[in-house]
Amino acid sequence: VPTRLFAAASSSSQSGLSILSPMLTPTTLNSFDFSPIATPLPISTVSPSSTLPTQDLPYAIPIATRRKIQNDIDEVRPVTRSRVLFASNKDENSFSVNEAIKPKFNIESSLNNSMPPLISAFVNVNVNENDNKLNKTNLEIFKTLISYGNGFKLLCNYQCKEALSHFQSLDHSLLDTAWVQCQIGRAYFEMGAYHKSKKAFEFARKLEPYNLQGMEIFSTVLWHLRLDMELSHLAHQLVEVDKVSPQTWCAVGNCFSLQKEHETALKFFQRAIQIDSKFVYAYTLAGHECVAKDDFDKAQIYFRNALLLDERHYNAWYGLGMIFFKQQKYETAEFHFS
Repeated sequence: VPTRLFAAASSSSQSGLSILSPMLTPTTLNSFDFSPIATPLPISTVSPSSTLPTQDLPYAIPIATRRKIQNDIDEVRPVTRSRVLFASNKDENSFSVNEAIKPKFNIESSLNNSMPPLISAFVNVNVNENDNKLNKTNLEIFKTLISYGNGFKLLCNYQCKEALSHFQSLDHSLLDTAWVQCQIGRAYFEMGAYHKSKKAFEFARKLEPYNLQGMEIFSTVLWHLRLDMELSHLAHQLVEVDKVSPQTWCAVGNCFSLQKEHETALKFFQRAIQIDSKFVYAYTLAGHECVAKDDFDKAQIYFRNALLLDERHYNAWYGLGMIFFKQQKYETAEFHFS
């Protein structure tokens, strides 16, 4: 809404924050005034034929800008029965009854494949009278999102073989992307094929060396393969890219864990938790380090915190089962393993 925009601009200039500033620092964010506008523009009082009132604005608006703002207001305003029945055909802001009651276009009917509910909830497009058909580019984008969503759904359900076959059936333009290669590497990791997982993650690193998503899994793959030199090199690269990322400190912690320095590794995993308290994998890694130190009480705390964030995180269930197994509580261990 225009008044809210100009009021925010005036309040930011008073607080010393420049709108054209390329970076927002914590000091400038604290000084920025986020209080709501006292007198916002009353949209309901503006009629289709009236002009935009200028007394609420700090300065006069050009006619072209005023007409654009007026059109935006008319689009936001809800459709009433009087507007549909009594709108004049000569008025450029008016519309017919058929346009008012026209249903939304459902992209699901235009595609051959069925759409997952999560994606179909977001893909719901309004089509104007002058634009009744979506172009081929938009349809290809929607098909690509559906393909990604189907593969990711299979991987989240730990149907790793089906997810691999789905991702590998994509076109090369979609297959040779860092996100897809990370999902392939994760699928191989869940299957225990660490060498194939390593190749997929290395390819993803070549495509996007500054993308840190999935690097905590990649570092664990190198930990299982006992490749201490490559794991150390990966940790150094991630530290140079981003020092405030939980993936970075998980990789550093795995590097020290491979060297049997469990106390130092635990500190780095705690650093990852400090950066992102909802990063589930860091809790699991910290729990495993506590198990290596025979500190089962703290290990249970880390594993249970991981399950509070994600109850389907099987790594934490396995960690708890191993603790009870070492304590010879076999029935409780069996419960967590099953």
